[in-house]
Amino acid sequence: MSILSAEMLERIKLLPPVLALRKRRYERAFATSAVNRFRGIYDSFEQALATAPQTKAKGFDVDEFEGYFDNRRDELFLYDYPFLYWLGRILRPDSHVFDIGGNTGVHFIAYRNRLPYWDQLRWEVCEVPVIVEAGKQFAEQEGYSDRLTFTSEFSEAEGKDVLISAGTLQYIDTRLVDMLKPLDKPPQHILVNKLPLYDGDEYVTLQNGGVHFIAQQVYNRAKFLGELEALGYQRVDQWIDSSRSCRIPFHPERDVPNFTGIYLSKSPPG
Repeated sequence: MSILSAEMLERIKLLPPVLALRKRRYERAFATSAVNRFRGIYDSFEQALATAPQTKAKGFDVDEFEGYFDNRRDELFLYDYPFLYWLGRILRPDSHVFDIGGNTGVHFIAYRNRLPYWDQLRWEVCEVPVIVEAGKQFAEQEGYSDRLTFTSEFSEAEGKDVLISAGTLQYIDTRLVDMLKPLDKPPQHILVNKLPLYDGDEYVTLQNGGVHFIAQQVYNRAKFLGELEALGYQRVDQWIDSSRSCRIPFHPERDVPNFTGIYLSKSPPG
């Protein structure tokens, strides 16, 4: 009887009037309180952002985003440890790291007591303009401006040893492969964390990010990896980040239950 009751409940939830009511309720919550929740399936960033409620800012280059992740300078999370393991094997005293979405240098500071040669590393963060200015001020105040630098131009990744990105690539409206192709000397190593990869069709969704609404790309795993392998990168390691997921209400076939971390390299460490 309980099984039948559950089946009947599911059928009722899908009845057109009930489904319409559920969607209206979710839309009201999404516009305000449904932080880090997602809504909708779209073909592009532009299409997704055009549907965003007017209750918050859109995108990352907004004043509300400044300092949003400063607390991460003093704390490590589970997803940091694969980065630390592989950086510990990759880095040399003269290594230059290019950090996409590193905010005001959160990884540079958080990893300071856990990486070899940290006091000799050069670390460049690629961020939106409002964060670049805040990061420069922080580096100057803390006396790191000779080793911690900031840019909004991905072309500055040219000739860098290691590219890292933790939970940022999916918010950039250009695929990583297309950013790397113009470089004459792309980074030898790529470490990516908190990436929404799954085995279905790619799509864009809209996220309530707390202080803003942002569009997120969800990637097909085989396509994403295949594009980088075609550029000469070998997949060295891959891990699951169970702290992140992407569940789209009313589209369960598009759910990403866990995010992914990957290490790819043109010259894997021995």
